[in-house]
Amino acid sequence: MAEISTGLPTGEITLAPRAPLEGRAREIICGDLVLEAGAPDAMALIVAKPGPRAPLSLALKAALGHGWPEQGEALGLPGEGARILWRGAREALVIGAPPPAAFAALAPLAHVIDMSDAFAALILREHGRDGDTADALARLTPLDLRLKAFPPGRTARGLLHRIPAQITRLGATAFEILVPRSMAASAESELRGAMERCAARNAARGG
Repeated sequence: MAEISTGLPTGEITLAPRAPLEGRAREIICGDLVLEAGAPDAMALIVAKPGPRAPLSLALKAALGHGWPEQGEALGLPGEGARILWRGAREALVIGAPPPAAFAALAPLAHVIDMSDAFAALILREHGRDGDTADALARLTPLDLRLKAFPPGRTARGLLHRIPAQITRLGATAFEILVPRSMAASAESELRGAMERCAARNAARGG
């Protein structure tokens, strides 16, 4: 039987990994607000097995330096080792996760799922006197992100417009927004729109 040529190149095909939002602007400045892509980092979801939480918290502290987070708590700071974000009654997200061997002691207590390719991180911060990150986010989410209600070290899951997100306050004027990788470009577009509306309001006020 004669071979049928497809006209397509033959040989090994290599797919190069790409970071979320690769090829888009690294930083967006609008008025007194800045939006930038967070640095890619290893992530792992910890799902606690039924049972008391204390042994798991001790094992986590031994492996990562932080125990199990309380409701709405974010433990650790970017660039200072692994962080742990509360995600639910039995779930926590580890960012900057160590090699899988470090989680060996958790096996009897929790399931560990690699989520490194699941999320994209966006950082929204202020860089001027009229910047208000919480106000910009209030245009997209029903979460109360005012400083007195949502101080540094707090995290919450909710919707960013129609996009599932986990929002963490990193400091008085900065937030980290984690969204599904497949929705990163849409989240960036929604945030840019909110920033533009804040800038237009400030300009109208003479700010």
